[in-house]
Amino acid sequence: MSERVLPIDEVFFNLDTETTHQQIASLVVLDCPPDLNRFKQDVEKVVSQFPRMRQCVLRGWRPKWIEYAAFKLEEHIRSVDAGGRPLLDAVAEIYSEPMDLSRPLWRFTVVKNAANSESGIYFGLHHTLADGVGGLEWVRTHFSDSRDESAAGKRGGNRVRKDSSTKLPSSFERKMLVSWMHWLLDFVKTSVRGPINGKNSAQRRLHSAKISLADLRHIKLPGGMTKNDVVFAIVAGALKRYSEMRGQPLKVVHVVMPVSLRNVSERFAMGNRLTGVSVPISLEGESPRQRLLDAHEILTEFKQSGVIGAYASLAGLLAKLPARLMRWMSEIQARRTNFILTNMPGEKRPRYVAGAQITENYGIPALMRGHGLAFGFLSYAGTACCVVVTDPKIIPDGEVLAALIEEEAQALLRDVSPEAQAADSLTQRSSAASRSRT
Repeated sequence: MSERVLPIDEVFFNLDTETTHQQIASLVVLDCPPDLNRFKQDVEKVVSQFPRMRQCVLRGWRPKWIEYAAFKLEEHIRSVDAGGRPLLDAVAEIYSEPMDLSRPLWRFTVVKNAANSESGIYFGLHHTLADGVGGLEWVRTHFSDSRDESAAGKRGGNRVRKDSSTKLPSSFERKMLVSWMHWLLDFVKTSVRGPINGKNSAQRRLHSAKISLADLRHIKLPGGMTKNDVVFAIVAGALKRYSEMRGQPLKVVHVVMPVSLRNVSERFAMGNRLTGVSVPISLEGESPRQRLLDAHEILTEFKQSGVIGAYASLAGLLAKLPARLMRWMSEIQARRTNFILTNMPGEKRPRYVAGAQITENYGIPALMRGHGLAFGFLSYAGTACCVVVTDPKIIPDGEVLAALIEEEAQALLRDVSPEAQAADSLTQRSSAASRSRT
């Protein structure tokens, strides 16, 4: 029995072009090559629990999900030899390949023989199938707790956390007013462009940065700083320095922040349950501390104003609109913003895939039209793994941005950590005492 493709899912299907592949992905870096036959068996077990993975989209005025009669598991799982190249370079080549939209919209690739004897598995899903949170939860079902265990299936993975920032304002009238006001502002505000935006190519590059979660927790200022505040401040500092290096300094950037609307019962649900909120972030702060304060102020304002909850309520209405209209709105949002930033919680302890231990885990977001980069942060076993996705036609030196992410994290740690604050306080007291004696 066929099922209609929901309008919000159809949007991502229609947004897929030669230069804007609508793929979300996860890359797990492994401590040894996985057992390919065992991996196929584990995937077969998981796919049997998700009928959508054996279906394709039947195009038409109202596209439908139908069973793909020629489905063969082995056609969606392959193994490639990196030939000694860096793992991320080999994966970027895979990520740049468009999916065949006439077949089931997923593919897994085992990558072996990368530089430094690394191996990894690329889990690729089309955005039509799932959003980032749903896709990540589905990928987790392929993980196990030890080298000897098989895939966990639906029992695996963490529960989806319900973000308190999506709570709706108490007044229905105020909720809808805030919804429409901010939604309209996204459409009429001035489009900001700089060295990170332009006309897309079909190619993608991937670069990684790693930050200790202990360091992120150590970065605190009075006022209830969150990990999101810290991540935004780090990205703001990296972009400030990068745009200045390119001779096109930016004062503000507009970030697309995906907000999941899933509840715990929808943890394994396929399809998209999200809304995208446009957040302006200032790059004018001269110090890491000031950029953190700026990020905290704007994100706190968004939460307290009910804007995120208002967008969530509006998303339900927009999801009922025709897919063509939603696609047009999505393209307008892309022109009015600069990049996507995702920040998701992952596994707290080491996990395994087909006998290999996962050492790093990256969530790879898709680029919007006209965007030259996207940042994906995913925590894993005490580390915030960041992937910087770039279009080399717009940003030919994405490795610089990745390095700046790590440098900014350390600069922020030095400037804002409790020890630094204590030293500042001591210096201020000493200066005050010196002035009182003169």
